[in-house]
Amino acid sequence: MNNIKKLFLLNGSFPDKILIRSEKLNIDKCYDVENSHQFLEEYKNLLAISKSPEYEKVDMFINPEKCRMIWFEGSTKIGTCGWISLKKCKDIAFYEYNEETHEEIFEDLFLKYLQCDNKFIKRALTDGSYACSKNCLREYEYNFDMVTAGQKLIDLLKVNYLFQFYNSSMINLDYFLPEFLTDKQLTEIIAKKYNLIDYILCDENFKPKNYEFTNNTILADAVKAVLYAIYLINGNCDDLEDIVRNFILLTDISYQNLPSIREKYKKFADYLRNKDKYDVDETISFKEVENILGEKLDYQMFFYTNLFRDYGYLIKRVDFENKIIYLDISYW
Repeated sequence: MNNIKKLFLLNGSFPDKILIRSEKLNIDKCYDVENSHQFLEEYKNLLAISKSPEYEKVDMFINPEKCRMIWFEGSTKIGTCGWISLKKCKDIAFYEYNEETHEEIFEDLFLKYLQCDNKFIKRALTDGSYACSKNCLREYEYNFDMVTAGQKLIDLLKVNYLFQFYNSSMINLDYFLPEFLTDKQLTEIIAKKYNLIDYILCDENFKPKNYEFTNNTILADAVKAVLYAIYLINGNCDDLEDIVRNFILLTDISYQNLPSIREKYKKFADYLRNKDKYDVDETISFKEVENILGEKLDYQMFFYTNLFRDYGYLIKRVDFENKIIYLDISYW
């Protein structure tokens, strides 16, 4: 297991055993955890001592019959069991599980911060138009600069998410970045989800009446500013990584279109196979592919190029400037 930010345990479940070892302090003990209440009382102390160089081991043993544990690497959700080193993780959180929908339910961290009584959150939710209308707020009391900083945070966390999800040299990462967490998505999906109109301080002449995105970025700006406020509160991006990952999963619908994308690659492969069963042209133009598919190519097709391998072909590189795709036969 590599270093991870946060482990998530199913609420009410708990590790089977705890192992603590310190040669300097002459500690070498392994004990059973009897119940979830015991673990709730101990886990913060276990995390604390695991960060001390005086302890060589602070491990917990996950028995899947007693405890369900997951963590995230980018967009990937990983479950595991056996011995887990707490020296390799920063935090432990808990989640609920919906038996009917088979979905994990995690704490809504954005809502938690949105509702907290904090000077940074208050400033993040104060639009510059409110300051002008009241003629009493100074520049550092409204969110203008926080919006800029929040956008930089979003850019960084998007890159981190996409780099782990789609780390491929065939298509440059910057091609995908404009498609994720746009002002339109932040307004119509994220701001709407959290009823942000009820939270923001804004001049009534500028205040949005609904969550339909026009040229008014007040709601999207408030989301960005709150993200930066969260960074100021914590001094790190640990919670922000969870929040931005959740935002992307809420706004990006490409995974819902996987059956359609798979069918497009099948159609593309059938076309190539009919041209020459044993070979493939080195390149093909966007226009020719679009004629095959009967629609324009979009980021979703390029996001799941791995599906093309299922039909015997691969995309080696994409030249977006000249709108050319470089092809080869897949041998696995």
